Amino acid sequence: MTGQHPQVVVVTGATGGIGRATAVAFAARGAKVALLARGAAGLDGAVAEIRAGGGEALAVPWCMVRNSVIILEAFVASVQSLS
Repeated sequence: MTGQHPQVVVVTGATGGIGRATAVAFAARGAKVALLARGAAGLDGAVAEIRAGGGEALAVPWCMVRNSVIILEAFVASVQSLS
């Protein structure tokens, strides 16, 4: 990454598969990563993996909702927390 400010990345579905791999890859490049997913245990594992590699991560558990305002609020809170 380039620039003076660290990149903040929000990844949904971050407890496994492509979502988790994406979160880990961004963290390895120095980004601060907010992980959004439904499973608290999976989130804790993904955060631990990122932190073990020296990265910074925040777990944001959320349920599948149809209300885009709730999703937007989770996103904003994540970015504010990591900035």
